[in-house]
Amino acid sequence: MAYNGMNGSSTTTTIDPLDDRRDPDWWHKWYTLRWGRHYGTFKQGRYLLPCDDIECDRLDIMHKFFLVVREYEITAFRGLYTHRLPDRPRILDLGCGTGIWAIDAADRLGGQGNYHIEGWDLNLTQPEAIPPSLYFYRRDIEEPWERVDVNSFDLIHMRTLNGSIEDWPRLYFQAFRHLKPGSGLLEQVEIDWRPHSDGDPRPLANSKLAEWSQKVHQGFARAGRKLEMDPNTKAILEDIGFVDVEHKKIPIAFNPWPEDEHKKETARWFNLGLTQGLDALTFESVIHWLNYPEHEVRELLDRVKEDICKREWRTYCTLHIYVARKPPLPGRRV
Repeated sequence: MAYNGMNGSSTTTTIDPLDDRRDPDWWHKWYTLRWGRHYGTFKQGRYLLPCDDIECDRLDIMHKFFLVVREYEITAFRGLYTHRLPDRPRILDLGCGTGIWAIDAADRLGGQGNYHIEGWDLNLTQPEAIPPSLYFYRRDIEEPWERVDVNSFDLIHMRTLNGSIEDWPRLYFQAFRHLKPGSGLLEQVEIDWRPHSDGDPRPLANSKLAEWSQKVHQGFARAGRKLEMDPNTKAILEDIGFVDVEHKKIPIAFNPWPEDEHKKETARWFNLGLTQGLDALTFESVIHWLNYPEHEVRELLDRVKEDICKREWRTYCTLHIYVARKPPLPGRRV
């Protein structure tokens, strides 16, 4: 089910017949309408967020946020990933969404044949015109990775997959098997959405923002796909066999209350992405899994949008970045 929309100077489309967008029944085959939002029907229930145009716009906004928050990291490759890759790298982006991270990586690596990048996702929401040597596949990353060479990727990237995975150790093991021994890197970037206060904690503690966070996390947990970052992630990666595990935590303000200009700019993008994404994070997790009435949830979200803009609360959440390397095979040098 590969999807590649650009080959050299000509524009072509290569899509599995089941994904032919010219089919008048294509939309109804792959999407369903719930609470005014469109959700994917492929492996329905495994992904709790919508995949419509509104959500695609939010994902692209969040991509800009991630670039801004990491743009001053000395070790980051232009904000996309942490460590420099070898020539002609093979890259896999898990849960690629709109494909914007993979497209950005392809554009910056430049030139057909200079790389091989794959993006896997339950939904094909990527644009038709994409760089050469970049391929998108409709795949369930929690299923066995069939017809994929082991020991083959230089980088496996994943971002904001918390809330989408039932068995993290299993996914980490799949990634471990398919990275190149000695040099292959796993990079995971996640947001812990739980709000904290850098000032008086009392207004936040009794706020609609805190209530929203509690309900959303409860809903994802009931669905079997926890939204929060596992505090044992580093140990889990090491138990699987990864080495040189790095873990970086970055506080992210909910709105531009920090004095530092870079933190202000980061907060503006985060506030925009969160405001646009509240429905996406909430409808399935709270209305469906916790059985709250839709009108009550919409009223709650209206209040939450007010709370996340209150600068005097000095609220923030935490961005987590994990990088881990696959060691050489026994008896071999890097």
